[in-house]
Amino acid sequence: MDQAMAAYDGTVANYRETVLTGFQQVEDNLAALRILEKEADTQQRAVVASQKSLELSLTRYRGRDYELSGSDHGPECSPR
Repeated sequence: MDQAMAAYDGTVANYRETVLTGFQQVEDNLAALRILEKEADTQQRAVVASQKSLELSLTRYRGRDYELSGSDHGPECSPR
């Protein structure tokens, strides 16, 4: 009977360890997910800012092209 109890206690201890390891893995992955979400948000804001910068640059370029030359030749043929 003592042997059976010892085997049972060992099995319970192994099960407890497995469950605690699983909880730790879930906690670690949730923390990693939060970090990745923050990084994705930061990168998305950088993409939006870059797109706005591109739009402004293109608008300025197109306006300068018409201002300087008044023609379809582009800024490279315009007086500087």
